[in-house]
Amino acid sequence: MPKIAPDAVARPALARWLAANGGNRARFLAAPPGTGKTTGVVLWLRSINSPHACIELPRDCGAREFRALTAEALAANRRTIVVVDRVDRAARDARAVMEALALEPPPHVGLIYIARSPAALDLRRAPVLCAGAELLRFDADDVRRLAEAHGVSTTEAERIALVRASSGWAVVIAGAIRTAAVAGVPLPEGLARWRRDDGRIIASLIDDALEWAPADDAALFRRILGGEELPTAATIARLAEAGLFAQESGGRVRLNPLILAFPSGPRASLEAREAMPTEIEMFGTFHLRIGGQEVRFARRRDRNIVEFLALRADGKATRNELLETFWPGGDRGLARQGLRTSCSMVRRAFGACVGEERIGAYFSADAAAVVLRCDRYGNRLHRFVDHVERGREADRSGDFQSADVHWSAAAALHTGPLLANEEAGLRWIAGAARSVEEMAAEIARRLGA
Repeated sequence: MPKIAPDAVARPALARWLAANGGNRARFLAAPPGTGKTTGVVLWLRSINSPHACIELPRDCGAREFRALTAEALAANRRTIVVVDRVDRAARDARAVMEALALEPPPHVGLIYIARSPAALDLRRAPVLCAGAELLRFDADDVRRLAEAHGVSTTEAERIALVRASSGWAVVIAGAIRTAAVAGVPLPEGLARWRRDDGRIIASLIDDALEWAPADDAALFRRILGGEELPTAATIARLAEAGLFAQESGGRVRLNPLILAFPSGPRASLEAREAMPTEIEMFGTFHLRIGGQEVRFARRRDRNIVEFLALRADGKATRNELLETFWPGGDRGLARQGLRTSCSMVRRAFGACVGEERIGAYFSADAAAVVLRCDRYGNRLHRFVDHVERGREADRSGDFQSADVHWSAAAALHTGPLLANEEAGLRWIAGAARSVEEMAAEIARRLGA
């Protein structure tokens, strides 16, 4: 039996589907990574206390190895449920054996195939029942049960908000709840901390999925994530067939908005992200990380200057702009000295994180301008604005499928007020904060329409 988290909770919709279709000897469950496919099936098997065998296929499993792994289970002389997991890993000849097996399973054997992609097996001629991620999506009651298992107190509003923010994605919901339990913080803060500290789980899911996906589909996925190509109904359906984070929701096939919100952009692999790893959190409490390591500023004024630069699309400000914002009305000589000191302190903070020789790759200050260098996709505010603008553009052109993708991604990115750690009403924040809240209201209207 595969190992699963001891605190995992049963998936009622999946359990009902499996139980209701017990008379059908072959079933096929295909859903993207992180949805809890294996966990859900294992919990159901435990609940029915029926003879079973769970076989996880190794990488590039061939037909001969597949037959050896399954021989004993398939030869059972009493009713036995045989689960074959990670079907996507199998070589083509082993998949052909599985397809033939689904046409005519041995007597007394109930087959369950588990894969990421519905295209992993061609079962069109077999009497097989198929299901996908819709049976695995968490709802508010699932959140309540998992939170209670961890001793995390939640309100109904918090549970609903988590489902909306995560699109019901199991890996995110479980991560948020476990983080809240360990840190002893409310559920919303648990989600924020998980995304901040453990978001590389999503990066690894993306990279692993791309490794196994067909090359053309992986390239399409990278182009869409990088903003090089707008998704259409046809391309989203194609990604769904490849198991690349697209699934049916509300009667339509949609890309997972959290994947679009992830700071990957044109950098498709985890290794590439390590090469340009700056990430800036602008919603809620401000954080700036390089390669996952926090850049820590010794003084509030130094942090404010970086925040000011991060609000700008190009990350630039003139010295005069900074002087007028942070040292208004004072002695000009003292103000210039204060700015020089702040710039020196900011350099020191970056140097402590990346080394003195690499400071210029992230921050510079000269007579013309003070510059924060960050890939646009590393700044959550700018990704949020990008998705809003693309949603508007798609709506105007009548491409409502693409519009919905971008509105959903923007909603996933907007996790709290802009720079909530700073004093309300600061002039240099106020205008941007109002703009963000207006966009958030527009997103709510669009998604609620």
